[in-house]
Amino acid sequence: MAIASKQASRKSGTKAVRKTAKKTTARRKTAARKTAARKSTARRTTARKTTARKTTARKTKARKSPVRKTAAKKKTTARKTTARKTTARKSPARKTAAKKRVVKKTAARKSPARKTTARKTTARKTAAKKRVVKRKTTARKTAARKSPARKTAAKKRTVRKSPARKTTARKTTARKTAAKKRVVKRKTAARKSPARKTAAKKRTVRKTAAKKRTVRKSSARKTTARKSPARRKTAAKKRVVKRKTAARKSPARKTAARKTAARKSPARKTVAKKRTVRKSAARKKTTARKTAARKSPARKTAAKKRTVRKSAARKTTARKSAAKKRTVRKTAAKKRVVKRKTAARKSPARKTSARKTAARKSTARKSAARRSIARKAPSRKAVAARRAISARLASSRPSTASRLAAVASATRHGGSYRNGMAHR
Repeated sequence: MAIASKQASRKSGTKAVRKTAKKTTARRKTAARKTAARKSTARRTTARKTTARKTTARKTKARKSPVRKTAAKKKTTARKTTARKTTARKSPARKTAAKKRVVKKTAARKSPARKTTARKTTARKTAAKKRVVKRKTTARKTAARKSPARKTAAKKRTVRKSPARKTTARKTTARKTAAKKRVVKRKTAARKSPARKTAAKKRTVRKTAAKKRTVRKSSARKTTARKSPARRKTAAKKRVVKRKTAARKSPARKTAARKTAARKSPARKTVAKKRTVRKSAARKKTTARKTAARKSPARKTAAKKRTVRKSAARKTTARKSAAKKRTVRKTAAKKRVVKRKTAARKSPARKTSARKTAARKSTARKSAARRSIARKAPSRKAVAARRAISARLASSRPSTASRLAAVASATRHGGSYRNGMAHR
């Protein structure tokens, strides 16, 4: 029942169950990887037995070195991390976030707040300097260390130092090469020895003498036979016949002969003559037609019109180009004027004068405003009229008509109370 429910929940795809399943898979893969590693180790053991083994002391020391331990730790961490990582972690969004985190951490690490006085101690500075010197020295020495001569010397030193490792490792490529070189050297020395050289010379002399004797005999025999008159004539005739036959049988000769025969036939000659006559007649007709057409009034008129059109077009182009130049010049002049004005407007002297003008205008405006305000003050007559209106209003009946009548009689020009009050 529990298994069925677990399967159902796994199918339903809850996050926790998927995570557990992934962990289980990773664990199973790790176990399989370990088994494969053990098997490969077992397979490699046989091959390793044939090579030079390090001594137990050296192996132990190498295994216990900090560098080796760090490398082992890094490998383990990387393997575990790879097994733990899922496709979700490898998504672009996740990668971007990780990059941002790294950048943030780097910035934090490089911040001045992080740096303490401990970093600036003499001992720390000295260590840093030593590291720099070591790195430079290593870079310089690398090229020299990688030379074939240096490698060979190092190998020889290693062979001398480690008698315990005298196994099949001695038969390295460098050692084999050295052995081959020695053999070649020995053979060369043997070949270059005085005794060997003398023997070789004697052999050469004997061969040359034998060859000369043979050549002398055969040449003497041949020369006598060749010099006979009959032989000479026959050979010369044969050569001539051979050359003629070859020339006669050549494909080029055959083609040329055939063509010549065809060209010289009466039928061909007649055809060629007729063709020539036809061509000349056609040429004459064409020439006559062209001459007549050229001399026709319509053609002359058309030619004149063309000339007129061309000259008109040329004049128009010249006029347009002149107009264009004028326009360009005007535009340039306008631009210069605008530029000069702008410069003048932006000049300090102009700004000062503009400021002064603005100040004068504002002063004038203010004074005009003050004058208008002063002008708007009621005159003595107006004050007297208002007083008379108010007295009349106070003494009259409280009706609109009487009030208006009082206002009209009190005001010079008549009108409403408001007008009377507002009169200046």
